Amino acid sequence: MIDSQVPVKTYLHKLGEDQSKDIFLIAPKDAKDVAGVWDAEDDDVTLFTEGDFYSNTLKIRKAGTMDEPKVIYSSDKFRADVFVKNGKIYY
Repeated sequence: MIDSQVPVKTYLHKLGEDQSKDIFLIAPKDAKDVAGVWDAEDDDVTLFTEGDFYSNTLKIRKAGTMDEPKVIYSSDKFRADVFVKNGKIYY
């Protein structure tokens, strides 16, 4: 059963629209890993994270766009959390 698990995919859904129009955003490479996406509260950016319990990669892009997110942090040994306030990125 564990071998047949698939990663959870995250989509952008517009309320009132048909689900077939949803846009794929992110999914971890492996079902045991995690991935997430959120908009910063105090700035006009969207943040992405991918990784496992111990390490992660963080990416950023302008909110409301479909631009390719830019990597702002990546480690296979350490994990970082990020937030944006007044145009500055804090880890």
